Amino acid sequence: MRMYDAEFTDAQLLNQDISVDDTEAIAILESGTMFVDRNFVVPLPWKKGVNTGMGNYASALLRLNSLKRRLINDEALRFRYAQTMKITMEKGYAVPAPGEQLQCDFHPR
Repeated sequence: MRMYDAEFTDAQLLNQDISVDDTEAIAILESGTMFVDRNFVVPLPWKKGVNTGMGNYASALLRLNSLKRRLINDEALRFRYAQTMKITMEKGYAVPAPGEQLQCDFHPR
């Protein structure tokens, strides 16, 4: 559940005070978000010290596989995840990847 909270905090609007880190992240998003060619371009407010270089494919793959296992094993999480993704797409914040982009041959290291 903790990982779900980290991934989808916007789906659970909690009535709590905003932390300093959240305030900084919101400022980055508000100042850097642009609308280019009918798409939003959003900066990623990474924590300080997180590797954001081109060589994070292995890390991203580990997180993807971890999420996949959790979704397979937890029906409630799978339902919440599906609902969150549905809402995200309905709002136009995300679109399904075209079929030709599902098989990618380029993996930066």
